[in-house]
Amino acid sequence: MEASNSAHNKLVSFFQEGKFVDCTFKIKGEEVKAHKLILACASPVFEKMFFGSMPSNEIFLDDVELDVFNQMLDYIYTYKTKITSVTNGWSLFYVAEKYFIKELMQLCLSYIMSNLTMSTLALSFEYSQFYNIHDLKQHCFDSLVDSLNAVICGEYHIKPSTLRAALKQNQLISKEALASFIIVWAIDECRLKNKNLSPESVVQILKDEDIVKYIYKDGVLPLCEYCSVALTKCQCVDEVISKIFILLSKEEVCQEEPLKFLTFDPMPLLCQTKPIFKIARRIDFSEGEEFVSSVSADSTFSVFGLVLCTEMKREQTECETYIGTIAVRFCELNSDDIVKPTVVRSEFFYNSEVYVPLKFPVTLVPEKMYDIRISYRNLDSKFVSSVICSYMGSELSNKFRNSSRLYFYDICGTIIKGVAFYPD
Repeated sequence: MEASNSAHNKLVSFFQEGKFVDCTFKIKGEEVKAHKLILACASPVFEKMFFGSMPSNEIFLDDVELDVFNQMLDYIYTYKTKITSVTNGWSLFYVAEKYFIKELMQLCLSYIMSNLTMSTLALSFEYSQFYNIHDLKQHCFDSLVDSLNAVICGEYHIKPSTLRAALKQNQLISKEALASFIIVWAIDECRLKNKNLSPESVVQILKDEDIVKYIYKDGVLPLCEYCSVALTKCQCVDEVISKIFILLSKEEVCQEEPLKFLTFDPMPLLCQTKPIFKIARRIDFSEGEEFVSSVSADSTFSVFGLVLCTEMKREQTECETYIGTIAVRFCELNSDDIVKPTVVRSEFFYNSEVYVPLKFPVTLVPEKMYDIRISYRNLDSKFVSSVICSYMGSELSNKFRNSSRLYFYDICGTIIKGVAFYPD
């Protein structure tokens, strides 16, 4: 064993010192030298390249970055390499797949699966779809559908085919919010294609990419959740977006009837729920009053939804459901809002729970305390809104990284039953 290790160490030193090298790779003006026999042992592609019917000792590469190619060579010579990020993992996977180095391909996929974040979720879905990596593709797609609101608001711009596939499965985002998210995507797509940013060009992109059909007729002229004025007239959105809503309302291809959407029914797979121990008290919400829950995180997370209690049914009430609003704000402790509030107006079941996707997902970082502020309004009742508050578990573990947690500090009970969050 010692002799074997000594020989291997000698081989590595030959590579590092450039001794006895007999092939050269030219990559964007730089040269990398190696040993043909060693590369041929690691890759059937290299074997054919150096010892096939048309061998060559000098290879020109224009589709590979120099540092990534060196990562691959490090693995071939040392059987180990350091992957620095999910993006780097995909770059290294490309080279490993190009030269059919199976062990390195698997190493890259294992790293990617274990280190996915909200910002790399859509990217990884699209790459795994391209390479037909079924398990990773399915995992990424399921997570993407659950967190579509956060993905669209993120820095990575998803392809039209990815958006269509996710919209086809959507059951979590209301028709009003869905129209806004799609318009945000279309504006970015317009810029990406270097088209003149106008309402007409944005709507044309939605038609060309067959996405306009996922916008519902009664979702394109909604009231603003902040000022209750039609979005075509309020001052909360810019003029371009207002005109886009007007144009979409005239499109015959928009869905006349919305697909079945119940905000109180679907629950994303990424959502973690708390164990409930016992009822603590009843909270009565006068107009403008908020329930405040303090929370902290031990890792950086993107929070894109909450599971909340709905209002309790009073004895005088005959209906099982009510029309109302729930508003959610995220603030740093005793400070201003981090992002704009999310306001959901819908039909809810009494004495139940509801999943509320955040219109503006929130990033929580370690060593900070945050307040989640929640208010209710029942539009069907003359009484104040009342919600049952219960003692629940004080922490939630991330579904894919059990060592990462959110901590809650609700000594008098809470109305937050669960949180949808993902590493960021």
